[in-house]
Amino acid sequence: SGSCSCDICGPGSGANRDGTNCVLCEPGTFSTDFGQCQACPPGTFSSSYGAIECSECGSGSESNNNSTGCEICQPGTYSSGIGICQQCPPGTISSTAGATSCMFCAAGQGTNSNQTSCSLCSPGTYSSSGTCLKCPSGEISGTGYSYCDICGAGYGPSGDQTECVPCQPGYYSNSDGPCTQCPEGTVSLSTGQSYCDSCGPGFQSNNNNTLCQICPAGTYNDGKTMCLNCPLNEYSGTGADQCTPCSPGSQPNKSQSGCSVCSPGTFSPDDGVCKTCPVDQVSTGSGATECTQCQDGYTSNSSHTECVKN
Repeated sequence: SGSCSCDICGPGSGANRDGTNCVLCEPGTFSTDFGQCQACPPGTFSSSYGAIECSECGSGSESNNNSTGCEICQPGTYSSGIGICQQCPPGTISSTAGATSCMFCAAGQGTNSNQTSCSLCSPGTYSSSGTCLKCPSGEISGTGYSYCDICGAGYGPSGDQTECVPCQPGYYSNSDGPCTQCPEGTVSLSTGQSYCDSCGPGFQSNNNNTLCQICPAGTYNDGKTMCLNCPLNEYSGTGADQCTPCSPGSQPNKSQSGCSVCSPGTFSPDDGVCKTCPVDQVSTGSGATECTQCQDGYTSNSSHTECVKN
């Protein structure tokens, strides 16, 4: 029987589809000495048939889609010699085609969206490295600023951080921050305040911290932040800095603005709470501090106001 062998195609060529002949490698491909045409690596090209190697694209250019030639980098991109156009790094631009490097924008400027030009930072922003950033809270800037300014005491930035405006009543600002609402129990009565005033004992601030209000009856403020309800067995008038216990035989009224005597059938020794007399005991008048035991053979009625015979 006969025998056959296969030949290896020479450099710059490869076998056709059915393996019957060697053909030259097409542009965009190459072959060394293995008889197989391969696509050119990224950033290289071959422009003619039968290439045994691919050539690198020069700086400022990259290989086209089919690797048959080179095309220059577009504005906003660059190539430093690797044959691939890359987007300029943040804060830098390339304004012309074929750039081999990108340039930083000057302080107070930032790049446009496609990184082809620099423009001044808008008010309320700043740039020290080619990227416009929003000013920190409490600071402002104008057009083309490379830093932001701090508002002085009693002032804070406007909503768009383009100017300093006086703090409104109920707010304050020290020398290094935005206008802040006064803490509970303190007020600022006018614009441009750098501190808040304490309302003091017997008073509290209103909801927007612009006015001190007297504590209503039944409450007190001993110098802390707000008016508090009196304990259940104590009372107070308006503007109190403390509450007062009710005397024996009485308890606070419903609003805790004063004391009411205990009604018959109840008593209060010294704790400011009127309680119903115990079983078989009565109090016949108002303001009792203790109850009276019924005699033997008698018990208290349902209201504990008199003793009745068993």
